[in-house]
Amino acid sequence: MSHKLADGKYHFMEDFGKDVELVLSNCRKFNPPQTYPADCADAVDVVFKKEWAKANERKLSWLEKRSLQGLMTTLVKEDMLVVLHYISMTLSSSLRYSRWIFREPVDPVALGIPTYFDVIPRKDARDLKTIRHRLDTDKYESIAAFEADIDLMIRNAIQFNGPESEVGQIALGVRNRTSELLANARAGPVKKRKEGEGDNPQVTKKPRLG
Repeated sequence: MSHKLADGKYHFMEDFGKDVELVLSNCRKFNPPQTYPADCADAVDVVFKKEWAKANERKLSWLEKRSLQGLMTTLVKEDMLVVLHYISMTLSSSLRYSRWIFREPVDPVALGIPTYFDVIPRKDARDLKTIRHRLDTDKYESIAAFEADIDLMIRNAIQFNGPESEVGQIALGVRNRTSELLANARAGPVKKRKEGEGDNPQVTKKPRLG
């Protein structure tokens, strides 16, 4: 990638971003989950998404913001059986618990987990209510930055509870469902922009790297 960048092979920023994603994807394919290389890939992914948002130096377009707001509404309101479709049906007993696991900020006292903030720093704590507030108040510069917060919320749940726990398995199901919804969110604004090019003042050309 360094050689390609130095040789001017990247014409658009998104081409560079796709190569970074490919490197991380290859690492995860070759190395089993929870091994050191896979954990490194996860850590690099989080940092990259946050720094990538800063590099783009832009706010979400109106269409992107509306799409993500719709995504958040779906995550909060839809029947969690849709999520549990992606995980073992032996976890059906945790359905009622799964309905509120991500909706509000974690309350260690109410949940009886006093060590939560010893494991998960307060500054890294994420939940759907907090993420929705950040989205509504224009704190995200890109869909990637929004996705990074969603991913952080899920990784926190897995880190504290363990990947094999019921909460960990539910978190993995939410990750799969969110990936589907994000794909639709990305496709929606692109399609609408193409249909409205010429009279939509928010349509801009892709930023070039060189």
